[in-house]
Amino acid sequence: GAGAGAEAARAFGAEAASEDGRVRAVASVVDCGARGTIATGRPFLDHMIDQLTAHAQLGVSVVLTVDGAEARENKDSSDDATDDAAFAVAGEALGAALGALIDARGRPMPDDGSGGGGEHAKGVARFAAPLDEAFSVCELDLSGGAAGGGEGGLRTFTLAPYGTARRGAGRERIGTYQTRLTEPFFGALARSARVSLALTKQRGDNAHHIVEASFKSFARCMRAALDSLRSDEEAADAA
Repeated sequence: GAGAGAEAARAFGAEAASEDGRVRAVASVVDCGARGTIATGRPFLDHMIDQLTAHAQLGVSVVLTVDGAEARENKDSSDDATDDAAFAVAGEALGAALGALIDARGRPMPDDGSGGGGEHAKGVARFAAPLDEAFSVCELDLSGGAAGGGEGGLRTFTLAPYGTARRGAGRERIGTYQTRLTEPFFGALARSARVSLALTKQRGDNAHHIVEASFKSFARCMRAALDSLRSDEEAADAA
């Protein structure tokens, strides 16, 4: 077959827009590619998306446009009025691009339990990632999961509270990044990519560390799950 090399050279792109059309996102993913432009107008979100470059070996590009103005890298143009839509469409576009890559690699069928594949089944991965005192666990199934009929989605999300600030209520923001929007971002991504995703915080006192450990664990899971789709021949070539 074409093997992993064909996908490594190919960019998988997608677009998404808010219902009112004010916020638009264009994303692309290249397996084992170079980092693209990541500009959502929210620098901390850009840094989190970039975890896919560092820990999933994916060349990722995500660029947002709000009211016709394109976001620029390392420039904060966040706005509470458009933040919800920005996180949602960024997740949706990135998820769709990842979904196209997964399909090209050969998305597995959901396991109804009779296959006995468990954690070692193709397209299934689990990774626990620390960052200083924080520790997050990701579980990922590229088939979308039998429970959801293969449609995918965010089945578990327990990152809140984001740290111990505000007498244990956690931080509402990391700079201008609204921590509450981490969940809808991953929800949109999982639905659009048609993957089953679970993110669980085991511990964490610092909001930045909690969020970054979670993105890191997701990126590591994505790499492991994609690698599990390799044929025996491809795996031997990569060894």
